[in-house]
Amino acid sequence: MNSSEEYPLSFFEYVVNESNMVEVLNNQLQYYGFITYSFDLPNKCIHYMEQNDNGEYVNGEISMESLLLPVVRRKFNQSKELMYSIFLKSRRDTNRNFLLYQFNTVQSIVSKNKEFIKNFPLFLLPLRGIVDYINQRLKEPSEEEFLLDESEIRVNISGDLNVTDKSEDEIIHEIFDFMKGRNEKKEEILSNNDFNTLIELISHLVQKEEVPEVDHQISPKISNDQLRFSFWVLHDKLYTSKRIRPYFYDFVKEVFSNFNKSEVSSIKKQFGTTTRVVKDSFLPQIISNYL
Repeated sequence: MNSSEEYPLSFFEYVVNESNMVEVLNNQLQYYGFITYSFDLPNKCIHYMEQNDNGEYVNGEISMESLLLPVVRRKFNQSKELMYSIFLKSRRDTNRNFLLYQFNTVQSIVSKNKEFIKNFPLFLLPLRGIVDYINQRLKEPSEEEFLLDESEIRVNISGDLNVTDKSEDEIIHEIFDFMKGRNEKKEEILSNNDFNTLIELISHLVQKEEVPEVDHQISPKISNDQLRFSFWVLHDKLYTSKRIRPYFYDFVKEVFSNFNKSEVSSIKKQFGTTTRVVKDSFLPQIISNYL
């Protein structure tokens, strides 16, 4: 269920029950290539079987929240954008009613789904974030703030489950904007055209969850280790690094001529390795923090 200008919070109304949440999880699991998997709702995890690089069948588990996190972050930002678009089109004298309606929708989601939110507190974060967005960005300063009543919900939320801090676009730029600069040898890492193309390709990768069609390859003037590791950081920030989505390896192989002589299996093996990644001064802090 996608949100729309008519119903900017539809996704969050839809997802707060187990059957609909499982449907969202099933859509995410298609990217991992598991042979079999099963849902363990009481423990909030998914048990799976897969074939490793040696051809052996192995069992593992992955948390539901790690799969839901990127979806919830994306839907949260979409809801904000939709609300802002409607707000700009509305007459000033009707804006308060519009904001009141959106707040009441959030309050209704929380009040009617208390037990579900207690079990999956990840969903409380974007709902709080929507109310904060209304109060901080949309309502008139002279108007009374909206206060979300979550008094019957007592939850501890992990600091790793941050869906309201930065959007996907902000994360992409924080990691990759250094590529419009210069390397340690003062060489231009990418031309303006190639940098803009790269951002478009990465945005497609993240939003569509697939490798985009590549018209021409890009050749950043940085080491292969730094380039490959930059995408590990992107994956970690968006999805965590506990389980890598295979299409990230394919993206690195298809987009960058730097890896024309590398096999996907080699990219996979070295994807999160830091030992050969030189901590050059041109790398942004978001990457250097891992080195």
